[in-house]
Amino acid sequence: MRPDPQRVQVTEPDSDESRSPVSYLAVKLDDQTRTTLEAWLHLHLAQINTEMQPILARFQQEDDQVEGNMPGADYPYAGAFRVNYPLTKRKVREIANRIKQAYLDADPIWGIDLDDPNLFQLAIRLEKTLDTAMDYELDEEDDLALACYEAAKHGLGVIVPTWAYHEERMRTLESWQGWDGLRLDTLRDIIRFEEKYPNWREQKGLRDIHARLNRGQEVEREITEIVAVKNHPDFQHIEAKQVRVYPSVHGYEGLRATPLYGYLVNQTQFELDAFRDQETIDEEALARVLPAVTKHEDADPQAQMEEFEIFKGTIRYALPEDGGTPGRYHVWYAVKEQVLLRARFYPWWHAEPDLIPCYVRMEETGFFKPGIAHDVVDEHTVLNVLLNLYLNGLDMANALRLKTKYRSLSHQLLLSKRWSPHMGLPWKDHPNEIDPMAQPMGHLTAIVNGFQLLKQQGDDASGTTTLQSGRESPSDPSAPGIKTIALLQQVQPNEKDILRSLAPAFDAVGRWTMWMYFQALKLGWIEQLPGGLQIPPEMLPELAKHLHSRAILFDLDRQGRFERDVGLLRIAQEILGPTRPDVILKMLRITISQAGSQWSRLVDSLDLERAPVTLPTEPGGTEAEVPTPSTNGHRSPPGDPLAGFVNRLGAQVGVGT
Repeated sequence: MRPDPQRVQVTEPDSDESRSPVSYLAVKLDDQTRTTLEAWLHLHLAQINTEMQPILARFQQEDDQVEGNMPGADYPYAGAFRVNYPLTKRKVREIANRIKQAYLDADPIWGIDLDDPNLFQLAIRLEKTLDTAMDYELDEEDDLALACYEAAKHGLGVIVPTWAYHEERMRTLESWQGWDGLRLDTLRDIIRFEEKYPNWREQKGLRDIHARLNRGQEVEREITEIVAVKNHPDFQHIEAKQVRVYPSVHGYEGLRATPLYGYLVNQTQFELDAFRDQETIDEEALARVLPAVTKHEDADPQAQMEEFEIFKGTIRYALPEDGGTPGRYHVWYAVKEQVLLRARFYPWWHAEPDLIPCYVRMEETGFFKPGIAHDVVDEHTVLNVLLNLYLNGLDMANALRLKTKYRSLSHQLLLSKRWSPHMGLPWKDHPNEIDPMAQPMGHLTAIVNGFQLLKQQGDDASGTTTLQSGRESPSDPSAPGIKTIALLQQVQPNEKDILRSLAPAFDAVGRWTMWMYFQALKLGWIEQLPGGLQIPPEMLPELAKHLHSRAILFDLDRQGRFERDVGLLRIAQEILGPTRPDVILKMLRITISQAGSQWSRLVDSLDLERAPVTLPTEPGGTEAEVPTPSTNGHRSPPGDPLAGFVNRLGAQVGVGT
């Protein structure tokens, strides 16, 4: 449907500055509108904080659970054991490590599925570009890893896409090569100099450099420049406890319709002053929050480090110029002071919410879904009770407790704490004046059995086993390989469910990366994609629709999967080989790609669908052998070439047929 011309608004930038990554689409508000919006923000945030109190309490309990924070013990006696068994921490780490292995160790991290064969090679190069950007430019693996860990712990990890832009004053060396008076190619540096300094005629120093270059001299000079040290897509991890959104909002899609979402950050006066210097924050509004403006060099260091709680979020709000239809805006709001520090139009051309939730469970509604810590909270609690009962039982069983005759010498020594196990006790009349007390030990066995049972229940609740971290069960150190494989297969369904739950978030990160590159190219924020890939910017949003994370290929049972694929390939070769070589070649591609990511990248670069070469007739009138499709244009060796190939491939990747 074409847009209604009456509802189309055209925004003309005031200057090139308004299109920069720093001050893009700033909003000017009058006093009345600002006051109304501040009251609106205050009411919504207050209501969100009220509704989030049970969730924040759960987050705190889970943090204590993971870190082993326990109150001091005074039962059954002062100074009793209070040891934490790290069940939750181990389970959370096991799940988080498996997630990182599946998503971040994939090569490439994202794949682009296209049916158009003309775009196949382009998709491969774009996949490599995204990997290059992730490895060398974006440096986002730490933030994604933190989001994975929080998703495993709390059930929710949060990634916020943004554009990272930061300038620094740097001293560099500038070099220019002069014109030799003969060759036109030696004019290159003069042209480059004139493009960099279009007003060179107005400054004597620049005119002198230009004259020297015309005389064929080489010029070097030390200069000070403002350089963009960061200018690329960025994905920031935000702690789940800092997120502010109505709990009833249903996931990523629910953010489209909610009136407000965002997160809290603590920023110092020094940081807020820096935003004022960049003209990205409202000067008058900031004066309502900070004390009187003081020059940086004269400011009180302690005052500069004072922190302010700032809500950074996205709102749906109808400003007077919106004509009653709510639009999306970015806001910075000082919570305690109830002051709106910054407002700008939603800067992203695509309509996706700029807050990406990462989930390990999708069964429950709402924005804040439970995670592994919630799944094992009961087992964690009871395990700690049993562990400390056992340790306290051992302590009391091995402590020498004595009974003495009342008011005897032995009694007096014990009361005065002058006796130790290394010294004897005198008696007056008979040995029965002092006797040891018997200590029961039978209950400790039941505690050990209960402890082992609870550990197993913890495995069941989290869907993990010690096998996933490379450790065999301590109760069965000689478990055979068949049993190990069977146990791993038991946890696969739960693990696959976790990976499927996280897939939308990682897909969104990949799409956001491509969308932001598209917008940056069109606005002139960058000149080219990482690695110098030349591609029409308009193609990026379309290609983003076909992007998915490669973690869907992750499987514990890689050997079994490889064997099944090879079996199907052999059957297809026997039935369809002579008649449908195209089918065989596509199945061969899939089989090779399943062997490992490095093989997947290799097979994607090969032209396996190329038509077989027809060889000339051999001397004597015999027709030369036409290579079979399975050998991709090469003469078949004796025996079954396909079987030989897949066996050699299996030996290379550590799986067999």
